[in-house]
Amino acid sequence: MRSNSFLSVLFLLTFCFTSFAQTTEAIPLATVEYQALVDLYNATNGDNWTNKWDITTNDIHLGNWHGVTAENGHITEINLRNNRIRGAIPASFGNLKFLKKLDLYGYNSHDLSTTDLNNLSDLESLEDL
Repeated sequence: MRSNSFLSVLFLLTFCFTSFAQTTEAIPLATVEYQALVDLYNATNGDNWTNKWDITTNDIHLGNWHGVTAENGHITEINLRNNRIRGAIPASFGNLKFLKKLDLYGYNSHDLSTTDLNNLSDLESLEDL
């Protein structure tokens, strides 16, 4: 009887660990969302940001995209406070359909004055700007 209990516990632990490993696996971003981030970086002088992104690969889940939160392969939050963003938010930014929070506050460090505000109108999930 003791052997059956041990095997049951072992099976349960193996199943739980396997399930957990599958849910934490990195999911690549949707291509249009990745491209929207690359376009934002390029259009706002990303090479001169305080906290730069490595835009060479779609690897946001490796943690090298400062201020970006992704869930289930979609961008849900961008927080680039005081990051010296200068330029215009590109039209492709509207492809971030799952973006809930956008924080681009930058006291005297940002200049997005040339942005066409229509580029933000397609952000259908945006709750906090």
